[in-house]
Amino acid sequence: MNATPELKPHARLEDWVMILLGAVAAFTPWLVTATPGRPIALATFAIGTMIALLGLIELVRLLRFEEILHLALGAFLAAAPWLLGYLGTQLATWHHVIGAVVMLLALIELWQDWSLNDENMETGRH
Repeated sequence: MNATPELKPHARLEDWVMILLGAVAAFTPWLVTATPGRPIALATFAIGTMIALLGLIELVRLLRFEEILHLALGAFLAAAPWLLGYLGTQLATWHHVIGAVVMLLALIELWQDWSLNDENMETGRH
């Protein structure tokens, strides 16, 4: 009997949730606001697309930097209303919530994968 618990990377469902969050973030300017400002629409579309693409990459190959990038992108999305000047709008609320959830999920994934070495992350993939 092995006394050491088996180390496993985070679940595949978490990657799919991240893809969904990225897609929602990318299209919120058009879903929430009839006429979003061009800089806001372009910035949030780019951030959301990057969140979703990183989630897709995680489905194929698990690397630690993906969670760190998700954490940074989530922080930028949550801060975008202040940075781009649309604080106090319904769109800002959406971006605060989605950004916070992306950051929380990234921290959970990072915590789950923290004790795995690179070989375990690669061979222990879903």
